[in-house]
Amino acid sequence: MRKNLRENIVSLFSKKKKLIVSGCSYVDDYAKSQNMESFPIWPDLLAKKLDMECINVGKCAAGNKEIFSNIVDEVVSQKNIGLVIVMWSEFQRVSFYLDRKKSWKSFHPDRDFLTAEWQDQFYNSAKDNPLKKEMSYRVSKELKAFGMEGIKGGTYDSIRLMYSFQSICENLQVPFFQVQGPVPIMSKKGKLGQKELCLNILNSEYLDKINKETFLG
Repeated sequence: MRKNLRENIVSLFSKKKKLIVSGCSYVDDYAKSQNMESFPIWPDLLAKKLDMECINVGKCAAGNKEIFSNIVDEVVSQKNIGLVIVMWSEFQRVSFYLDRKKSWKSFHPDRDFLTAEWQDQFYNSAKDNPLKKEMSYRVSKELKAFGMEGIKGGTYDSIRLMYSFQSICENLQVPFFQVQGPVPIMSKKGKLGQKELCLNILNSEYLDKINKETFLG
């Protein structure tokens, strides 16, 4: 608590504007999460170049709902914001806020389910497969059973979040950029998944509402 108070006081009297960033492993320190040697990541390098204070709320494996929630919470609560950048993740990742853990949990239902099924071959039985005991597999199995893990839903949800983020920043007159990090769809369907993704984007009513000047790429 003392550390947070000290940081808030320093931030209050700091003349530097804030660079707020959110995303998945393309924003977070992925090397550190894998017990590898860390190296400077782009939010820190950009903050140094712009002479800003970096507030990075990105997290490895985060889904777009988690990314959106975390960065909007910062945008509406922080003062002296110089720039906000959101780097979106895969469209099919789902995110849930866990009240008991007071944190987000994101995963990819299609990939996590199929990966666990594939791992069965290395065990005497499916009951011995540790991946099948994890929450991500158990929830993914139910989502797939009811057809709730499709590409269309994830694509439409993501584009809505993009437009919502844009609208919030414009309303608060906060400078911002959006960018897509990983490939939006990393589906087991291969090229069929990419074709479905493109059709869903082109058919979205929000596509023409996204500001091309503030969406890099």
